[in-house]
Amino acid sequence: MKLSIENLKRGIKWWQEGKWPPDYHNLDYYTLYQDRTSGLTEHWLTPTVDRLAQWRAIRSRKPPNTKDAILASLKAKLTDLRKQYERILGLSNDEPSIYTVSWNDIDALYTMIANFKNRSPVFAR
Repeated sequence: MKLSIENLKRGIKWWQEGKWPPDYHNLDYYTLYQDRTSGLTEHWLTPTVDRLAQWRAIRSRKPPNTKDAILASLKAKLTDLRKQYERILGLSNDEPSIYTVSWNDIDALYTMIANFKNRSPVFAR
């Protein structure tokens, strides 16, 4: 999809017409940060997979397409995910953002997570 103002406006309209929160999930970020205060742990993993299921990011015709399957896959790679996440944290004095890290800094983690779901770019977000 081409990145443009027109496509952004279409996306906003689609969001507003759906049953999505009016704040574009902004409040969820506070919960995400709270869940992640101890890093990428098993305590973080379960609510994160629950949230992905709630957001319908798990649905797919191809496995893994259940919460249990995704949870098991992520648990098996949790050490690798944690290592990438901690590397990214080390690049910033605060919560990493587009102002403090580059695409090259996050590409390995993004690709790793996308690969859990058949290379889905949506799942990795």
